[in-house]
Amino acid sequence: MNIYDKIHIMIVNFDDIKKIFENYDIGIPAEFIPMKKGVANKLFKIVTNQGDYTLKIAIRNSEHNRIQHEIDLLNHIKNLPSPKPIKDLHGKYLTEYKRYKCFVYPYLVGQPPEELSDDMIIQAAHALAKLHIQVENFVPTQTERIRLWDVPGYYEFKELETSIKKVTNREIREGAEYALAEIEQFIGNYSDLPHGCLHGDFKPENLLYLDGQLTGIVDFDNSYNKNLAFEVGYALAWFSLDNHTFNLNKAKVFFDEYQRTKTLSEEECLSIYPQIQFLYLIMIIVNTHWLFDEKLPLPEEFTLWNVREFIPAYQNLRDQKDEFIAMVKTR
Repeated sequence: MNIYDKIHIMIVNFDDIKKIFENYDIGIPAEFIPMKKGVANKLFKIVTNQGDYTLKIAIRNSEHNRIQHEIDLLNHIKNLPSPKPIKDLHGKYLTEYKRYKCFVYPYLVGQPPEELSDDMIIQAAHALAKLHIQVENFVPTQTERIRLWDVPGYYEFKELETSIKKVTNREIREGAEYALAEIEQFIGNYSDLPHGCLHGDFKPENLLYLDGQLTGIVDFDNSYNKNLAFEVGYALAWFSLDNHTFNLNKAKVFFDEYQRTKTLSEEECLSIYPQIQFLYLIMIIVNTHWLFDEKLPLPEEFTLWNVREFIPAYQNLRDQKDEFIAMVKTR
């Protein structure tokens, strides 16, 4: 069983899916195929006699205002392979499955990459830069969002520390305690940097490739407004993660391409190092806190993976601090 299966067991009835599709002019469903299993949603490929579509059932962001934000952002994005929501016969983008909000969009071909070539990293960086150019002028109408890594703020350290103390797994508890002790030095105020509506989870897992070509950018349900350099750091944290280390060569490939498409200021560039280090630590801390989430508790395996991957990567990047800062300052 995939570890995400333990998070939220949802039995989806094909007859109910057919009833949903009666409200769309996109054909009669002949087959539905479960796709990526995740914390925040369930995805299904729906094969109809007119084409293939994706049904996205929101779990975490199922409140109308939260998922409406995602719809608005997706409709704002142009000339990128992102989901394009389809209106039903009543002119609405949102429908409902059981108590969960959902929407439909044309199926995007491709799969998340098992390995990334430099060319695939370049395509991802170019796409993120193009996205950031567009979202700088996007004004969200829905402001109530789950701001995953907004700490302190959305989550307070006292709340997170309480969860850490409850952990029975020694490796997770000690890893989270280490992250909590280290993180203070990387908390900064970046309110003066350019802001925009982040994708929120821009990493290889949420990109689709077919024959080495980028065909999809998915999972915008974590999007919210923050400084754009934060998301560059987030992407670098993931695209440079290489067997428990921070691969500076991969970081250079990504960063150089991003800069070719959208130039960051020197202030933005210098903010990236502390924001990456903050992210490696806060992902451990928040995912430890989520072990006790009543609605979407994470399995220990996932949080343990965070500890084993991110602490060595954090320490490895710390050892390469001068080289990393030189890399971003000279671009």
